[in-house]
Amino acid sequence: MAAVENKINTILVGQDIEKRIVFKNALKALKIEPFQYFFEVEKGMFYLDAYGVIKPDFIFIEAGKKEDALEAISKIRSSQQFDTTSIVLHNTGYNETDTKDVFSAGANVAIRKNYDFNGLKTVLNHIIRFDSQYHSGTNNRETYMLSI
Repeated sequence: MAAVENKINTILVGQDIEKRIVFKNALKALKIEPFQYFFEVEKGMFYLDAYGVIKPDFIFIEAGKKEDALEAISKIRSSQQFDTTSIVLHNTGYNETDTKDVFSAGANVAIRKNYDFNGLKTVLNHIIRFDSQYHSGTNNRETYMLSI
């Protein structure tokens, strides 16, 4: 599997340190840097606003409860700064209804399956390549949805 070659800004948000480490390592293996890590969406948004950091292309969220995910997505989408940022949500406990709810709230991708390291690399590579169609094509990046 070829690594993605473009510089892609990513933010990882989540309280589960082990899952964040796996995501971080999978992204690094795909040569996707730089990234920032936050326990809470609010801290990530404050960091971006306060330090004038380049807007992320992706915000990966590991959210336990659906209500936490919906709140995080709502906060991100309420800022015009993130209107074209792709939100990727990871939660293995979501059912089809939960997934529809997070898409309705503004998430672009829902990863509902737990993957080993190589599986996660494959999925992330697929997501990033799929998303890249919306950088250069005529598709509407703000409205695409992908459930994996």
